[in-house]
Amino acid sequence: METSSVESLSVRAQKKIDKRQCLRCGENGHLAETCSAVLCLYCEKTSHESKNCPLLDMPKPVAVTYGVSRNELMFHEVPVSSDVTFRHDSGKVGRISVTGGVLSAQEIVKELEWIIPGNHQWDLVPTDDGAFKVTFPSKADLVRMTKIINVPVPDTTMFLLFEEWSAADLDKFYLTSVWVRVHGCCYKERCDYLSLFGVGSLIGKTKEVDMAYTRAHSEARMLVEVSRVQFIPTTTIDHTYDGQGYGLIFKVEEQKNKDKVDVVMQEANDDEDPKELGEKEKKLTKKDDPPHPPPSTGQVKTPALSNPAKEATGSKNQTLANSLPTIKVGSIICCSDVKCWSESKAIPPRRLWGDCESMMIVYRHLYPV
Repeated sequence: METSSVESLSVRAQKKIDKRQCLRCGENGHLAETCSAVLCLYCEKTSHESKNCPLLDMPKPVAVTYGVSRNELMFHEVPVSSDVTFRHDSGKVGRISVTGGVLSAQEIVKELEWIIPGNHQWDLVPTDDGAFKVTFPSKADLVRMTKIINVPVPDTTMFLLFEEWSAADLDKFYLTSVWVRVHGCCYKERCDYLSLFGVGSLIGKTKEVDMAYTRAHSEARMLVEVSRVQFIPTTTIDHTYDGQGYGLIFKVEEQKNKDKVDVVMQEANDDEDPKELGEKEKKLTKKDDPPHPPPSTGQVKTPALSNPAKEATGSKNQTLANSLPTIKVGSIICCSDVKCWSESKAIPPRRLWGDCESMMIVYRHLYPV
């Protein structure tokens, strides 16, 4: 490879490094492995020395205790500082432990320089369990060593065990937000918005006070974060306000169940006939339908057919219609012959528009040939 091409590759690599931000000091132009900036011990910034850190002159926070009415409800809250910085994990931090013997940090560094050659500055930090926390040159090197897991140490029976670094899992608990109603506060205390926060601190940390409800009723309503809901006292808690003592009674509001109610579906009986099921459905759908209106009294009867062929066709259709099955819906019998609701006289089936002689006369009158 020519010298010019090698120089161009090095220049492009340096440009990429110049654009990246150091995860240690936050400056551009170098990586965390080669960072030589001196950080403050308290805030981890490079703008000042540790003895001149402004955090040393700031007021120190104090833990706040909540739920003092019972030991089961008590917890302590440490305020979070607004000006805090921490280094992000680069994904290259691993854990090295020795099995089958004991090795010093210098001996482990010699083995690492042989296993992963390069100019990386190895910095081993001992842990409480006898292992070492170390930062690898790249994430690929860490992944490769964790896949090998056990690496034998030459001329010994010991092995180096490589693992990814993970912080110890701490026991956690979470606060539960509940609405409670407090009975026993005097009228002046119920109007004192800030004092009601102190009332809620007897069982937990007060988050919100419903002043609209509190002013309109003889009890206070507030949203409180508690550690254990089941230990909220149901008996009277003595407290004083403005030199007077009062007994407080806390009552947790019941959460309304907003789940949808399941629809109960009735299973069909295998012994029932599908036709009977269809008739039942028709009865249910037509139960509330109004009756058919009676025919108008001035209904004009259509004249009889004069064409013998048409008469034969009409009689054939009438016979076919009469042969259709009868369906009984309620008290009305429906068949091919439509029955009047007030009389049993049959109405002839509807004919085509062209079969009506009166209509033909009207058509000839409107459109003469």
